[in-house]
Amino acid sequence: MRNNRVCRLVFISALFLVLVWMIVSPDRTSSERENRNLKQFPEISFSSVTSGRFMSEFETYLTDQFPARDLCVEMKSNAGNMMGSRKVADVYIAEDDYLIQVESTVNEEKVISMAEAISAYAERNPDQKCTLMLVPNAVSILEDHLPYGAKGDQDHTIALVGEHLTNCDLLDVTPKFRELAKAGEEQLYYRTDHHWTTDAAYHALTAYEAHCGVTVSRQDFLFLTVSEHFQGTLATNSGIFAAEDTVKICVPPDPENRYVANFVNETEKRSTLFSREALEEKDKYQVFFGGNYAQINITTNAGTGRSILILKDSYANCMIPAMTDLYDRITIVDPRYYYGDIDFLTKTGDYDEVLFLYNVNTFVTDISLEDILI
Repeated sequence: MRNNRVCRLVFISALFLVLVWMIVSPDRTSSERENRNLKQFPEISFSSVTSGRFMSEFETYLTDQFPARDLCVEMKSNAGNMMGSRKVADVYIAEDDYLIQVESTVNEEKVISMAEAISAYAERNPDQKCTLMLVPNAVSILEDHLPYGAKGDQDHTIALVGEHLTNCDLLDVTPKFRELAKAGEEQLYYRTDHHWTTDAAYHALTAYEAHCGVTVSRQDFLFLTVSEHFQGTLATNSGIFAAEDTVKICVPPDPENRYVANFVNETEKRSTLFSREALEEKDKYQVFFGGNYAQINITTNAGTGRSILILKDSYANCMIPAMTDLYDRITIVDPRYYYGDIDFLTKTGDYDEVLFLYNVNTFVTDISLEDILI
């Protein structure tokens, strides 16, 4: 009985201290690790109380503002890791401090519909060389790092797209990436983020340029390290912050290379495709462009006579800066934010090439590309 009373006393004292801490400590507006805003104290009104909305929002508020919340989340994840758990919130805890995103669920009807929409677009615009590059995610390339029994089947998805794609070439970089991964000389994916690295993007660019009959080599580019302290979305989602990643940019080495980027919806022009401010923030991958935008028109002085329209997800962001010495005009469209007429843009832009560049996980889940193509 005495032990029970002591336990109750300790619990009540701890609860009291937590409540005092929450009262005297100012509410946090955001979580840098989770890269999101935190819930603030909800508004109290007759309707919010009687409808139950206040209590629901108050529970979220307590969860978000709990003292040392980030530390608690990290301790919970690490405890699970120590007890043998190898999957947290759709993230595999893999070897060599890799966090690897679980393969997205594939709806084959949707994948076929997407391939048919791209095919129909290419048929409507026959004057452009059309290419779809599907980039495998780490779950397909770093299979030897995955926990026992875990695997991805993105080869099947890519093959399914190829079976239903017409009027447009499918460029599969999976064999090349597996060869590079086996060699182990370069890091192709971030350990803490779902994106590929700039080194991987460079190899994808060389594959695409070879597909177009153009030869490029590593000597044509300059690789610069801009951060060694990146912890990305997978660290955030899992609560595991055991590793840090290095972020590089890849640019043409020619100091005479010049370009202007017109951020169309923002009515803003810039002479750089990089954001220094992003290197001071949580999501350092946003050093590329500062994030995602509906449409960016880039005009360069490359003098190659080439022009390209790129419809893409965020994987393309770290590859495009290296293309400024290869094209006179580059138009970038992110279908998630674009509401224009893509056929009108294609025809009036008079592009030589159209490149669809997507990672497989996004391709099978995002419907925005099909929406602007049909």
